[in-house]
Amino acid sequence: MIKLNLSVRGGVCIILCFFLSSCIIDVYDELNENPFEPLVLHEGDVAVYTGQEINLMYEGSSCQWYETTSADTDNGFAILGATANTLTIKNIPEKSVKYFYCKSVLDGGDRKTSSPFTVANTGLVQLRIETLGGEEPTCKKSNPPADWYWGKSIKNATKVPSRVIMMKGTHKLYDSGDYAENESGATIKIRGNTSARVGMRTGKLPYKIKLEEKADLLKYSRPDRKKHKDKDWILLNTSKINTKIGFLVSELCGVNYVPACDVVDVVINGIYRGSYILTEAVEESANRIALDESGYLIERDPYYWNEDLYFSTPDSFNAVVNYTFKYPSSSLLSPDNENFLYIQDYVRETYASIEIGSYESYIDVDSFSAWILAHDILGTSDYAGSNIFISKYDSNLSPLRMECPWDFDSIFNRQSAFASIHVMDMFWFNALFSSENKIFLDSYKKKYSQVRESVLEKTKKELKVFLTNYAERIDIARKLEQDIYGFEWEHVSAEISHAESWFESQILWLDSAINALQ
Repeated sequence: MIKLNLSVRGGVCIILCFFLSSCIIDVYDELNENPFEPLVLHEGDVAVYTGQEINLMYEGSSCQWYETTSADTDNGFAILGATANTLTIKNIPEKSVKYFYCKSVLDGGDRKTSSPFTVANTGLVQLRIETLGGEEPTCKKSNPPADWYWGKSIKNATKVPSRVIMMKGTHKLYDSGDYAENESGATIKIRGNTSARVGMRTGKLPYKIKLEEKADLLKYSRPDRKKHKDKDWILLNTSKINTKIGFLVSELCGVNYVPACDVVDVVINGIYRGSYILTEAVEESANRIALDESGYLIERDPYYWNEDLYFSTPDSFNAVVNYTFKYPSSSLLSPDNENFLYIQDYVRETYASIEIGSYESYIDVDSFSAWILAHDILGTSDYAGSNIFISKYDSNLSPLRMECPWDFDSIFNRQSAFASIHVMDMFWFNALFSSENKIFLDSYKKKYSQVRESVLEKTKKELKVFLTNYAERIDIARKLEQDIYGFEWEHVSAEISHAESWFESQILWLDSAINALQ
């Protein structure tokens, strides 16, 4: 059994309390049961409130406790009757940060002021992970084999048995139970490439959660959505609006499958790790990218050198970007395997067909135009690590289909310009746009005219909802992250304001730029 250890480690400990929204949520039999033991904080510690009592302990002589709205210990007001070494906190209002400190009377009459105790209530959903024995996931740096390869990655990421609990206030939204292989619990590991390397430097790491039993961790956020029970879930080490907006624009542009996501607070082994984006993983699945058992899901991958198996096309960038496998697993393939040879040859034939303008039987034109239109609207500057996922439903007559855009770190960067991958030869889009065969260009133009108004209307609406429901909560979480990691943080309202201006300006530019394409 995994014991929930709530001791303070590294000076930071957290338990969270969240606002129960008006939407209907499914809860477990333990309705209103808080599964966490009382929390004890010591001088200088940080906690996020869960609706349970928190005891602030000062290890000194008798003292007077003070409350303040900042970490400044000169401007607090004395709490009446709070003169013992322990102060019990029974309630922290939602979306607030409070500081407590005490002044003790020492021998000789000198007074000592404690470092402030920080207690916050972000109002975000909490995803709590308790690993077996308190083990922390680890990985090693993986550098490319030569300087001219792109990107740095990780390897040997450990899979750590865990229990996963999601809380909204005192309501338990999900509990995986203790780890038992193929039955309950989960494993957690560090994931990503550049994001993992950045996380290794800053301390805020991205993770992949694999449940032993399928579940929908996000059903609380969209009660009307179809059940998407699955095992693989991603924690992106960011709370920027980019991912939610990127997925929204992709959906509006008609991308076949778009992952659900939400902003959550993450706690691992009692230690607050900050606010993250919890999202579905892009993978072959009946609930995500549904393929025939003879189908394929591949990635145009600048980190291919870190994989056991890959293939190339005869283009000018095949030294630094090639194709790796997400389905089937590369462990089931080999360079002389007929399944490997089939998809390799088909992709190479597709590349050749685009070069000569006879591509329409090789690619799903609608999915290709939807993918690049989303990036053009979003102004993506990344042209290599933008996570190009391509599927083929089966080993028969199905064409290649572009799957969901994923990496939105570099959106809102190319104002009054097409996305970098639109105009560069890194992938096939520049050739498709310049081809004498206008089927793709016609599809792209038609799609833009169909989605233009809805992009303006629905992104504006979503940004307003995000400002109302998330901005203040995320700002609190970011303030705590600043104390923990030393990050400089921006108010969410500033991100939203920039995004609103972006769409107004970019759509106006695209109106004339797309009309001029021939």
